[in-house]
Amino acid sequence: MKFNWFNGGADKIDPAEIEKLEKRTPGYSGWQQPFWLTHCNQIAQFQGNFAVEELLERFDELKFDIKENFERMNDDELLDIIQCPDRLRVNNPAFFKFQFLVCKKGLVHVNYT
Repeated sequence: MKFNWFNGGADKIDPAEIEKLEKRTPGYSGWQQPFWLTHCNQIAQFQGNFAVEELLERFDELKFDIKENFERMNDDELLDIIQCPDRLRVNNPAFFKFQFLVCKKGLVHVNYT
């Protein structure tokens, strides 16, 4: 499966690692074609959907990633989306969890219709 690469970075990843991801890693379902995140010249590990509780606990750490998907929103509006995604039923946001194995940084990718 071919993935879109979020945050650039695929050009700095070992081509053998990209091939392994695309040919031997199951994808995930989203509204759009799946994105795969990179950081520190590494491919992230996909860890499923974020639970609302965990998103709220880690909001300060993850809000930059969320803001990249929902432009022109302040922190309070982003919290509203996480706590009550029904308010954005038109967009149906899904929050996907990624983790980097070496630096342990966690990221979120938001996918919506």
